[in-house]
Amino acid sequence: MEDFRQELKDLLDAEPFVPFVVTSTDGFAIPVHTSKRALVGLRMLVVSDEEGRLYHFPFTGIAHISEAEAA
Repeated sequence: MEDFRQELKDLLDAEPFVPFVVTSTDGFAIPVHTSKRALVGLRMLVVSDEEGRLYHFPFTGIAHISEAEAA
């Protein structure tokens, strides 16, 4: 759990920012296009999509984090 937390913090703090995708254990995936739309908490990641919807990912429910593919 702490591994995902630190990895996410590092990804969000990276300069320059590199977009990434978070995939949950049930297969739901959401891209993180900017560090301004994501927040790492003590036990979860919160991501806001472009329409303002919030998605909560407990670290225990994250399957993997991958670099976003270029469009």
